[in-house]
Amino acid sequence: MKANIIKLALCATVAWVATACSSTDAPSPAADKVICLDATQVVATLNDVSVHPTAASLDLGNNTLTLAGIVPGDDLVLNVSTTDTPNGIAFEGFGLCSPSINPDAKSIADILVNVRGTIINGIADIIVRTQQTIEQNRAMVGEWSLLNKVTYSGSLWNMTVKSAPLMLKWDAAPNLELMVSQVGAAIAYQNLKSIKLNDDATCQITYCPDPAFEMAMPNPNGTLPEPTHNNWVTTESNQFFWFVRGDRLCIVPNIYKMLTDRLDSISAGTPFRSRAIDREQLDSIQAQAIAAIDWMREFADQWAAPGLTFKYRLDGDNLAIYWDKAMLDPIMKLDFIYTFLQDKLDALTASDPQTAQMINILLQFGGMQSISDLKTLWANTTEFELSLNLTR
Repeated sequence: MKANIIKLALCATVAWVATACSSTDAPSPAADKVICLDATQVVATLNDVSVHPTAASLDLGNNTLTLAGIVPGDDLVLNVSTTDTPNGIAFEGFGLCSPSINPDAKSIADILVNVRGTIINGIADIIVRTQQTIEQNRAMVGEWSLLNKVTYSGSLWNMTVKSAPLMLKWDAAPNLELMVSQVGAAIAYQNLKSIKLNDDATCQITYCPDPAFEMAMPNPNGTLPEPTHNNWVTTESNQFFWFVRGDRLCIVPNIYKMLTDRLDSISAGTPFRSRAIDREQLDSIQAQAIAAIDWMREFADQWAAPGLTFKYRLDGDNLAIYWDKAMLDPIMKLDFIYTFLQDKLDALTASDPQTAQMINILLQFGGMQSISDLKTLWANTTEFELSLNLTR
């Protein structure tokens, strides 16, 4: 889990755009009707939680406010009206936001962003709020918990799983279907508690930060054993955003918050905005991050991936989010993916033999002796779906 978060944070740095009009000097609106502010001159909140923008600019000629480092993706450009006050300028306005960590993804999220604030004595005080506006999105607002039961269909000797918190459908590996939908479901139930989709377009995930891989089977009545730990962590507000685009549910990590939170912890609480931002260093990180995720471009068109992207089914108070064959095909057709997975399994064999053994058992249930056999199995696959099933 920790390694995945680090990789995700590295990939997401692609979206960190620092504005070119930053200045440590006091703003001078008389010069060109554009007031430029750097991180040290901006105090801001997002959905009532303190955030650290990298820069801001108020264009008095075009009545726009640009904010960098607030949400994942491009800078926010908001239409505002301004009012002169005895001490400075007040402004208020709105715009639309399309969160994304992938600059190649053409996402249209239509998340409403409202803003108001002041600029007094060279310091901006800005309040930003986000909100879902599309009815399709609002229908999914709520806290979704993993199902806690496995249900079956068929006879004792011809049993198939009908529903489970983690469920696999794979026509080329029927034995693996049953194994994952029982044992895998119990493991999922130990490690993921809920996903909360908030009306302000943020998402909070409650999970176990130290993954537990205890082998367990459903009870005779189908219910799953309760986790033996109480080590649940909920991601902070504004750390993830979400939206629906067609048949896809997109969960987008907010790299700005992740990095500033990390920098604050490293610097023992020193406010991020009090430290100078080195544009050359940011550009270097961005260039390295782009090179590191070049392989994503092979399937970016299929996934249109602004973040973690799933297909979904919504049926009243039941929600399934899943990956199917069409979504995974662009990945599975990349030859290097099998070498990559085998290297990871070899490393796991040395560091965590119990988990590696479990993976090898799953491979054998699928009729595979090694990861390389997965390529042939996938070529023979017509139907595949790996889903998380939740209830509200």
